[in-house]
Amino acid sequence: MFAVGLKLEAIDKRNPSLACVATIKDCIGDYILIHFDGWDSGFDQWAHISSELLRPVGYCEDHEQVLSIPSDWSNRRNGFSWKLYLKETNSKPVPKEAFDEITKFAKSSQQFLINQRLEAVDKRCPSLVRVANVVDNTPPGFLTLGYDGWPDKYNIRIEVSSLDLFPVGYCHASGHPLQVPPGCKFLIFD
Repeated sequence: MFAVGLKLEAIDKRNPSLACVATIKDCIGDYILIHFDGWDSGFDQWAHISSELLRPVGYCEDHEQVLSIPSDWSNRRNGFSWKLYLKETNSKPVPKEAFDEITKFAKSSQQFLINQRLEAVDKRCPSLVRVANVVDNTPPGFLTLGYDGWPDKYNIRIEVSSLDLFPVGYCHASGHPLQVPPGCKFLIFD
């Protein structure tokens, strides 16, 4: 149901308060490359089809949220309408059913509680997995994580669908070393 050339609304990972008109530029398995219409391709981003970053055409209007439109549409007398945009770009939207199906399986940031512990890949040194805690679970689809024992300036924002998040005990069960937080002598697993 997700295919190259189809339109949707997508959240910019770098600026999660920004929902944009977007096009699927590439597909590999369950991952799609999102191009924000009217933006340079340097802003393109990959997302899993279950990501809360992806929304059907019309989502922002239905939920009274601001949609960032391509700059060449911002001066139009009648404003932006998906119907006209799809017609003029000779394109089609991702079917709404695709999102309904995916929503059944998607993780929500609300499943994660503030101060909940988990194991997460260190974004600055991806070969390491650290003990982390949930600092914030907003905006929807994102978590702010703090690495235990590290100052707040090292906190990261990560998608809830990221493959870099693991439940407590994952490293112990898989045999991958878990980094002991600074100031801790050892970790105990029950």
